[in-house]
Amino acid sequence: MQWHNEAIAVLNKFIEVNQEDTEAWTELADFYLSKQNYAKAIHCYEEMLLSQPRNYHVNLKYAELLYSTKRDRLEDLVNARKYFMHASLLRSEGSLPCVRALFGVIKATKAI
Repeated sequence: MQWHNEAIAVLNKFIEVNQEDTEAWTELADFYLSKQNYAKAIHCYEEMLLSQPRNYHVNLKYAELLYSTKRDRLEDLVNARKYFMHASLLRSEGSLPCVRALFGVIKATKAI
């Protein structure tokens, strides 16, 4: 676990200089998820959304985090539904829609 903390520190320093590097944000989010620090993982995905708002995978992962964490439950569910829908619309441009995103829309709507 010590190397996790060192990796997180290195990634944080790297991101201070290279804020647009989505791979670094993804790695940092994965480390935070492995440590069950969902608030920081959500922050990482919010930063990725700023640079890649039309990336359906980033929208989908962000929606899944909002749906599965217990912060402000109603607001997170409403936002999760919005991002699930956005991910499904982005994915369906030119191909089949993302079933995982559509299922997320249904689950978030039922939970609301």
